Amino acid sequence: MDYSMLAIVPVLYVARGIDFEEGDRLLWLRLAFGGVQLVLFAVALYIKTLVNKRADGKNIKVEKTGMEAKLAEDNEPEIMTEREYDQREWGKFFQSVAMPAAMITGIHYYWGTTVPLFIQLFMAPMRTYKAPLVKAYLLGESLPRPFPTPPGMFDSLKQQYEEAAGLPAKKKGKKSKKSQ
Repeated sequence: MDYSMLAIVPVLYVARGIDFEEGDRLLWLRLAFGGVQLVLFAVALYIKTLVNKRADGKNIKVEKTGMEAKLAEDNEPEIMTEREYDQREWGKFFQSVAMPAAMITGIHYYWGTTVPLFIQLFMAPMRTYKAPLVKAYLLGESLPRPFPTPPGMFDSLKQQYEEAAGLPAKKKGKKSKKSQ
C-alpha cells in the first residue's frame, strides 16, 4: 500500500490554518504554485529530450489496457521498440502533469479556493517523483518495459471478494483450447 497519500492530511491541516487573504500571502502562494508547475513542466520536457535521444532498444510486446483493450476488435499485444513505448508513456506522463495544473488553476480562478493550490505544492512533486519515466531517466533505475501497472484502488478488495466467494482466480495467460 502506498502511504504517501497520507501526507495530504497534515498538508490539509496546515492549509486550513493559514489565512491566505492576509497581506501578500495569496500572491506568494500563486507564485509558489506557478514555480512548482514550471519546474514539473521543465522536468517533463527534459525527459522528452532524453527519450528522443535514446536508442530504439529491443522489441517488446505491450498488452492493451483500459478502454483501448475494450474497444479493440483483436486483443493481440502491440509490438514496439522500447523507445516507442517510452514516447507513448511520455504522453501519458505529460498529461498527468498538465491536467492537474490546469484543473487546479481553473478551480482557483473560478471559485477562489486556495487550499488546492497549497496541496498541489506538495502532492504534484510527489506524484511526479513516482512516475516510471522519472525513475528510469532521472533516477537511473533499471525498469523493465512495459512498466508494471500499479494496482487499482479496489483491486485488493476485489481479490478478497473473489477468495471469499470461492471464485477461481483470473489468469492473465491465453485460454487453452480445452477451456473454450
